Amino acid sequence: VCTNDVGSFFECATENESLYPPKCCGQIFLLDLYESHIPFDVQWAFQMKEQGEYSVLAKYRVYCANPACSEFLSPATHVKDPSTNVGYTICQDDVCGKLTCTSCKILLNGIEGHTCDQNEDYKKFKHTATEKGFQECPICASTVELTEACNHINCECGAEFCYICGEQWQGMQGCSHYGPAIYDEEGYNQDGYHRTTGLNREGRPCREQAGTNRVEDGEEDDDPDTNHPVLQYVEPGVRTTFAALLHEEREMFLVNLQIQLFEERGINFGDRGEDDEESDSDGEEDGASDREDSGDANSIDDRNRDEGSGEASEHE
Repeated sequence: VCTNDVGSFFECATENESLYPPKCCGQIFLLDLYESHIPFDVQWAFQMKEQGEYSVLAKYRVYCANPACSEFLSPATHVKDPSTNVGYTICQDDVCGKLTCTSCKILLNGIEGHTCDQNEDYKKFKHTATEKGFQECPICASTVELTEACNHINCECGAEFCYICGEQWQGMQGCSHYGPAIYDEEGYNQDGYHRTTGLNREGRPCREQAGTNRVEDGEEDDDPDTNHPVLQYVEPGVRTTFAALLHEEREMFLVNLQIQLFEERGINFGDRGEDDEESDSDGEEDGASDREDSGDANSIDDRNRDEGSGEASEHE
């Protein structure tokens, strides 16, 4: 990324939440590191968004109910009237100043006599969504209908979730990857995972089973992490679990494993380099001794053959 183009990432992230946080190739851009390359007005707008609207989970945000405004209303402006127990907020925009109910989020003409209630159209929509099995985004609460393709949903708000269970996407999980879930009498779906526990019939979660399959298919050697020296001291089941982990989880797993091996078996991986050098040195010395011994043995054999040959000559 060119330094004079970094600002565009922050500008786009300010205008479109699906592009927040600003990043490229998986690397997140921190404002403190690039502020000298970003115009002040872009920095200010980004910080206002980050510390304001983006700091509140989307489904809990309140926006001005005035269609001509729709400004984000910070939780700091939310109040509750003690006499009516109605929660409301006043839009801070100079040309608006309308009241919005913080519960049902409708426009208020006044708080007297207001009762929160969902309108009939919304009730019908939610009933239809439930009846047809539509899923709700766990972050922004938008209702999503999946017409085709896999059950890994990328919402417009940037969230990723599973269309079957509605949980945030964790990579590998027990729900079916394509089409609706079809459960047998015991509660297992077509991929063999239970609807409640998420485990297969062998008691393994999906990610661990995937690691087991890679090992059985001979694919483990393609992953350099699975050849880590620590793993040679553990059971195959532990290596399988490690292979199923995400890469960002593996470092901590290895650290804990090293501590466990040190406490239980006295294996100190911090001294392995010195031990290896000593072992190599000992090996060289042992090899030299073996060669010397071998040489002595050969000499003795040669002398025996010479003496034998001499005796044979004398006998002849």
